[in-house]
Amino acid sequence: MTDDERILDLEGVRNFRDAGGYTTRDGQRVRTRRLFRSGHLAGATAEDWKQIAALGIELVIDFRVDGDISSDGATALPGNLEHVNLPIGDPAGASDIRATMERGDLAEIERAFANGRAVEVMCRAANSLVRDRTEVYGRMLQYLATPGVGPALIHCSAGKDRTGWGATLTLTALGVDRETVAREYLLSNQALHSFTPSAEAPPEWLRPLMEVRADYIEASFAAVEEHWGGFDGYLQKGLGFSEEDLGRLRENLLE
Repeated sequence: MTDDERILDLEGVRNFRDAGGYTTRDGQRVRTRRLFRSGHLAGATAEDWKQIAALGIELVIDFRVDGDISSDGATALPGNLEHVNLPIGDPAGASDIRATMERGDLAEIERAFANGRAVEVMCRAANSLVRDRTEVYGRMLQYLATPGVGPALIHCSAGKDRTGWGATLTLTALGVDRETVAREYLLSNQALHSFTPSAEAPPEWLRPLMEVRADYIEASFAAVEEHWGGFDGYLQKGLGFSEEDLGRLRENLLE
């Protein structure tokens, strides 16, 4: 499966793609049409829902908090989809960023995001997703490891940060190598299309907030090493995900 084939080009949903098709270090393959990821679904059109229905998705895991839902819009899911809300407050402080943009004070925007500070904000956020959100990500994995679970979609607002780590840790747990999961993570930049500044400020100040970078995923993996000594420790001690749980996850998602 090519990267272009992974991305479903929908009218009202950004960053929708299949997270499967990757080969693990031991030669197995992550099943396609079993794990999907995206931005929020509030803007989905009738045609979008037809395409989503054709994928056979049965479980939708939504990482958004109430503030995200107020901003994005609520999603009326078809009755055949199980909806699970596992709220993760955006560690990048999306509401604070949004408020800064809306005030439109260039001096304030410059102080917050210019000269590499936006990258620093996003690296801290990526580290925090690992360090401070263990309970939610552990619950996500338990849902995906449930025997007989159907195809699942994980999403947040843009589908790049909270969802990005959700997909990264799942693929890593399945045995996909670091280089490959990093490439999958960075695919959000293609799936989100071009960057459009939302304020009258130099694009280089704001672009780091609207995309993903290798620095961000490296900050997440650095937190894994710093706090748990490696990915196995993160799964078992951080997320409470046992070897038996891991076996069920691999049975569901590998072929």
